[in-house]
Amino acid sequence: MKTVDDFKALSYLLDSAEVRFNQAVYRELEKNVKDQGIVSFFFPHSPLQALILDYMGFTRTMRFLYIEGYDRLEDIMNAIERYNDKFFELMGNSPIEIFNLGENIDVRLTSPRLFEKFCLPIYQKRCEYLHKRGKYVHIHVDGYAKPLLPLLRRSGVDGVEALTPEPVGDMAVEDIAREFKDEIVVLDGIPFLLFLPDVPFETLERFVRKIVKAIPRLILGISDELPPPADIERVRMVSQLLDELAAKK
Repeated sequence: MKTVDDFKALSYLLDSAEVRFNQAVYRELEKNVKDQGIVSFFFPHSPLQALILDYMGFTRTMRFLYIEGYDRLEDIMNAIERYNDKFFELMGNSPIEIFNLGENIDVRLTSPRLFEKFCLPIYQKRCEYLHKRGKYVHIHVDGYAKPLLPLLRRSGVDGVEALTPEPVGDMAVEDIAREFKDEIVVLDGIPFLLFLPDVPFETLERFVRKIVKAIPRLILGISDELPPPADIERVRMVSQLLDELAAKK
């Protein structure tokens, strides 16, 4: 979208969309996953993130917010919210138990001020809705996020996925542990570059020992993806290290 003239078309498209749960696909996924994992679901982006990531880009979204005025965006953000409602209403009554709010948050695009005004109330509402239906909720971050950690703690999510500590991200393991304590599950947590072959394995091992010790509620993984030149053997080594650490408890 480039101008307000495009908003009407997008609103019509979003309001006209129909959402259905494909039970046959769900059963097939459950069959394929078996006991190796879970079938989960990523929700569409919330309104501000959708404007930045899907429809307008960062520069144009900020221009509307700060120069042309939020009132020019309010209607289209409400349309995005109505579109998202369809997914939450459907999935809240589905057999899926664990959901991801999606988002791909980065404080360099979504400042604490923007996060608190546009994102936090929506996350709180969505989490409350899903919790009442016995669901668990986490959110995908995957960017610089240290200033957002206190706000994420207030969001109502059960877990935060893809937080990326130093030296890739802007936060230390200690920052995450201090803010989340034992209240929020951390999913992933190992910076992806520690799997590159030119990084000493001892560096990866020290990091794994550190994060396992520091964060009580942890589903360890790679933040965010294993890069193409990575040494896949390191993934096996981390699994073996976790088995060793578990055996000592």
